[in-house]
Amino acid sequence: CTGNCVLETLFDSGKVETDRMRCRYEGQPLKTGERITWNVTLWEGDREETSSDAFFEMGLLGKEDYRAKWICGVGTNKRDRLPPDVYRKTFSLKGEVKKARLYATACGVYKAELNGKRLPGVLAPGTTEYSHHLSYQVYDVTELLTRENTLDITVGDGWYKGKLGWLEQTCRFGKQLKLWAQLDITYTDGSAGHIVTDGSWRWCNDGPIRYADLMDGEVYDARMVPGFSQNAKETTHHILPTASPGEGICEHETFKPRLIVTPGGAKVLDFGQNLAGYIRFTPRGSAGQVVTLKMFECMDGGEPSDMTLRKNPEKPADNQKIVYTCSGKEERFQPEFFYAGFRYALVEGMEAIDPEAFEAVAVYSPLEFTGDFRCSNEKINSFVRNTLW
Repeated sequence: CTGNCVLETLFDSGKVETDRMRCRYEGQPLKTGERITWNVTLWEGDREETSSDAFFEMGLLGKEDYRAKWICGVGTNKRDRLPPDVYRKTFSLKGEVKKARLYATACGVYKAELNGKRLPGVLAPGTTEYSHHLSYQVYDVTELLTRENTLDITVGDGWYKGKLGWLEQTCRFGKQLKLWAQLDITYTDGSAGHIVTDGSWRWCNDGPIRYADLMDGEVYDARMVPGFSQNAKETTHHILPTASPGEGICEHETFKPRLIVTPGGAKVLDFGQNLAGYIRFTPRGSAGQVVTLKMFECMDGGEPSDMTLRKNPEKPADNQKIVYTCSGKEERFQPEFFYAGFRYALVEGMEAIDPEAFEAVAVYSPLEFTGDFRCSNEKINSFVRNTLW
């Protein structure tokens, strides 16, 4: 809470003598969106220690709390690989905001921006068995709201419709991308407001991302601006989203490259180690200039090798790449709906390459390490480290 608050005790278990690290909550039923502060005291012999306060927040508990409708693009229910759907909602606030939470998910993967600020997370809502389970993410956007607001959400194919597995099967879970989102606002006077996906949202798929696939890569034309020429279409989905059971995918380590010019004249960025993630960079070029980054894992005779990407040895692979068309302005870029396994990147379409303009970003779900292994054989130690990567 902010300001002077009086915290109500909802439950106090008292001292429970047990050999199990568990205590069942037996207080009053909790409410949607309620923030609960808690701590625990442990006794062992004459020792007593109380933890610092922690908190959790309740999600959407009842069907009446799900106010949003599923929406989709117009004429996009097809197996064709289409550009991502881009949705926009503009709205005004009715007063001073005490708390605001955005709940969002998609059949596909999405990114959300509020007033131009990219909300955290990568490839949300992640991968799941979409026909049986779909999780939503929650964002605290209290500090991002202003009097007049613009909420933009882009939905790409991801695991839902994009290529999957060795056979590169598409539309594994469906061919219609969908979005569900609601912004619940609590004002300081106690009133509430709700911005929900419905047919009033504007839609288009003429934004700068022209193609996006988890495996193949991303095609981006920085000269293009979303037109939002039509209203979104309301649709349905048979799964009621539930709160995500764990933390989502996010950015972690970053790696700066060194530039290699191969005997054949190829310009290659070496990021020093293999990783799963993407490349963030600042393209520098004239309007219409095309820059291509092809990511790969190993060199072959001093030249780029695509052997790790080939399914047919007689046919070179042509995926794991970013194709960027410059607008003439200097802009920071990173793919939103694609990640790769790579150490190297072949750069084409740029005469002068500044390695400082590039960085590789490792992306994965947060991992809690509960143990480690080391031995006298450094090769085995290296094998353990590589396995973690």
